[in-house]
Amino acid sequence: MANPITESLRNRVPYIRRLHSQIDELRHRLATAEAAPELTAAIGSDSAEIVWKFREFLHHLQPHDVPGFRKCRFGALRDGGYVMLDDFGAARNALSLGIGPEVSWDIDIAARGLRVFQYDHTVSCSPQAKPNFVFHRNRVVGRPEGPDDVTLAQILARPELASDRNVIAKIDIEDAEWELLAQTDSVCLQRIRQLVIEFSEVRQFVDRRWRTAMVAALRNLTAAHACIHIHGNNWGPFAVVGGIPFPNCFEVTFIRRADYPIVPSLEIFPTELDRPNNPKKPDLHIGRWDYETRSPS
Repeated sequence: MANPITESLRNRVPYIRRLHSQIDELRHRLATAEAAPELTAAIGSDSAEIVWKFREFLHHLQPHDVPGFRKCRFGALRDGGYVMLDDFGAARNALSLGIGPEVSWDIDIAARGLRVFQYDHTVSCSPQAKPNFVFHRNRVVGRPEGPDDVTLAQILARPELASDRNVIAKIDIEDAEWELLAQTDSVCLQRIRQLVIEFSEVRQFVDRRWRTAMVAALRNLTAAHACIHIHGNNWGPFAVVGGIPFPNCFEVTFIRRADYPIVPSLEIFPTELDRPNNPKKPDLHIGRWDYETRSPS
């Protein structure tokens, strides 16, 4: 309800009435702009070949249901939280590759009794000290360039992890995830039971170098794993590649195929377990998965 004095002045003084009208209009435009998703077209070819290759790329991300198992959210109800299968089997160790100031996922995973090995070169230590946290100040990469760089294969070869065949992992390393997975062979990846990844820069798919790494990353990963959940990160826009809009940054959960029964999912994304990464904006609607693969004519 408006303040009576303000309302009285608003009605009596034309200037104030016009000013309030303009403020109301600006508020309406701002609300409309915030509610509309941003679309950013990729700069590059939209040839039939790119359209086909992008659809084939998306086909690797086909979500699946896991009959007899439920999904659960681990981490914050915002950026930093991920939807995973609520089953870790015999897992004892987890990897958190890229943490920054946000370790809510790590905390929830540690609460399940897992030891969490954290890797991040951008912070000097874990923002929270927990008995089950083991922090390493290293940059996680696909190809080492310096003494503090480490690969996923090197991490899994550590004495504490060398014999573990049921590792749980989270990867959020700001664009380096494609090269990391492209350079990690499927035999090594098979040691990971469940994995959540934040993928970024979809708009770069039109660039041949990026596309090569992106396709290799998903081929290596999906050789033994299947997607069970996908969510668009609304801190970024939709990228439009070959006329197909898709979140420029998105989060995916994979499980090892050998551990679970799976069937293609008819679920609509986002789901009731999802939350917008930026709580001030609406979530990105992906919908039901339907990306046919067609070769260029």
